[in-house]
Amino acid sequence: MIWREGKKIATRLLECHPLGYALGVALLSRFDFLLPHEADYWGFSEIAARGYGKKRIILDLGANCGHSGRAFLKMLPEWSVFSVEANPIHGARLQKIKRRHLGRFNYAVCALGNTEKDNIFIYTPFWKGIPMHSATATSRKEAIHSVEDAFPNQRNTFTILESKVGLKKVDTFGLQADFVKMDIQGDELSCLEGMTQLLQERRPILLVEVNLGLDPVRNYLEKLDYKPFQYNSSTRQFVKGAGVHNVSYRNVFFVPHELEGLVATMAS
Repeated sequence: MIWREGKKIATRLLECHPLGYALGVALLSRFDFLLPHEADYWGFSEIAARGYGKKRIILDLGANCGHSGRAFLKMLPEWSVFSVEANPIHGARLQKIKRRHLGRFNYAVCALGNTEKDNIFIYTPFWKGIPMHSATATSRKEAIHSVEDAFPNQRNTFTILESKVGLKKVDTFGLQADFVKMDIQGDELSCLEGMTQLLQERRPILLVEVNLGLDPVRNYLEKLDYKPFQYNSSTRQFVKGAGVHNVSYRNVFFVPHELEGLVATMAS
C-alpha cells in the first residue's frame, strides 16, 4: 500500500515538467520493478486470478514505448500480449521487447480506426528535442492541447513532428483477445467501431482511458451490452458504474453483461 502511494506521489512530481516526464519514461523503460505504471492495470490481474481468460491474450492498443505491454507480461506470466502503436518512433523499442519475450509478445505499428487507409499523419510534440510520446495524436491540435494542458508553464515552447503511418481496424488482426487495454488519445470511438466483430464475438473485458470523454464511449458500449466498472487500487475492489464513489474515471473497465457477475463478486 505504501509503495503504491509513493509511486503516485513520485509520478505527480515527475509529470510537473517535460524534463520530469522524460526522466519518468527513462526509468520505466529501464526498470521492470517500477511496473505497472498504471494502478488500474492490477484490475486485470484480479480478474485473471479468478480463472478468467480462455485464450490468455491481451490486446494492448496504444502501446507507446512498451511500458504497458511489459507490465502485462510481468503481471500475467502465463498470458501473451499483442501491442499496437501508431508512432513509428517506438518501433525499435517494441522490437527489443519482442526479442526479450519470444513467443509471448508481438506488435504492429499503425493507427487504429473504423476504416483502413495506406497512410495518415500523426503528430508528436517535442520539447527542446525531447519527445512527449504520450501526447502523440492523429490531430495536430489534439497533440498540442495535450502537452500544453499537462505543462501550462511551457506553453508555446513545443514543436511538432509529423509522421506518416497506416490506418487499420482492430478486427483486421483477427485476434481472440480476452483483455483489451485502450489508450489512444481521443480516437476511442472510431477504434471501437473498427473492432465490432471482436466485441460481438469474443466479448473481451476492456480497460479504456477515456480521453474522448466518458459518455460517447459508454453509450457505444452499452449498445453492445457492456457495463462500466472502475477499479479502486487502494481497496483492490471494483466499483460498478463510472465517476462514482469519488473514484477518478480516467480509466474505465467495460465488462460484457454475461461476465458482470465475475467482476461484481469483487465489487464493493
